[in-house]
Amino acid sequence: METQVLYLALKEGVVLHAPMVCIQDIATIYTTNATLRKKIQALPLFDFSSESHDTLGLTVFFVMQKILAHYPDLSLVNLGPAEISISYVHTRPHPFFTFLKMTFACFLLFFGGAFSIMSFHTDVGLRDTFGTLYMHLTGHAKPPVTALEISYSVGVCLGILIFFNHIGHKKITNDPTPLQVQMRQYEQNVEQTFLAASQRKERIKDV
Repeated sequence: METQVLYLALKEGVVLHAPMVCIQDIATIYTTNATLRKKIQALPLFDFSSESHDTLGLTVFFVMQKILAHYPDLSLVNLGPAEISISYVHTRPHPFFTFLKMTFACFLLFFGGAFSIMSFHTDVGLRDTFGTLYMHLTGHAKPPVTALEISYSVGVCLGILIFFNHIGHKKITNDPTPLQVQMRQYEQNVEQTFLAASQRKERIKDV
């Protein structure tokens, strides 16, 4: 009889809102037997209700052990990471509080960014530079506002929009934005740090 092969890949950065953790919550699996795949997806792994922490590490060996306990004749092939973190969130935050936090973050970023730009312009003497440039181009003293300041301001705005690849809710291109890239790297670093700490504190599900 030919051995049934099961491919699995653990998902990274899993966040759950139910205490019971099943294989379909933390891994993507594939086998040619659709009925078997559905049964394995529904297999329970553990329950956060009996755990003392809301975030735990999980190794692929722990998942394989649970699968082989029910289906010992399977041949398992891991195509994903060897270990991941799983977080259990008891309740979803209220939309109003989420809106307040988002509004505060927007104000903080806006005024902080504006202050940084003004400080930079003061340090490099941009006003004097524009005055000198205007004098060389026109031969006259620079008035308070000229096309130089207007075009520079528009250019800074367009440069920020193009660099961050966002205009409102829409993206200019389908490429990931620099902010998305940095957030992805941050999430990976956080998960790696947590998993390393979990191994030392024995907060990881392993065989």
